[in-house]
Amino acid sequence: MALVSAFFAAFGLMTIFRYISEWLFPNKSPENSSDLSWEVFVQLIGLRDTGDDANFAAKAVGVITIFVGLVLFSSLVAFITQQFESRLELLRKGKSPVVEEKHTLILGFSDRVIDIIKELVVANESEKDAVIVILSQKDISCEIM
Repeated sequence: MALVSAFFAAFGLMTIFRYISEWLFPNKSPENSSDLSWEVFVQLIGLRDTGDDANFAAKAVGVITIFVGLVLFSSLVAFITQQFESRLELLRKGKSPVVEEKHTLILGFSDRVIDIIKELVVANESEKDAVIVILSQKDISCEIM
């Protein structure tokens, strides 16, 4: 939500800056207000450059808009990557809820559990979807691999 709020705040701020620059230094080609807002939006999401026919003020605001958009997009990618990695880490550690039925449950973890798992794999070769769940207080991700 913070990134979405930052995007809309940046859009509003950059649109205001663009209107001020158009008011102080008008372009040779007059544009209506909806075109300016659309141009700022497209620059913010990184799909358009500042344009060759724009004056210096419009180009300067356009470049700043593109940089702000790059920072917001990079932050969004970093946030999504961090969330994805944290979910994968929880799965690796075995901290996810068990949603299986008809599974084999092993309570606790010790050196013998690896041998028990090997025996269960051999015993369940005829089963289509045999599942083994280990419930332990101990973090077992490093010990199994």
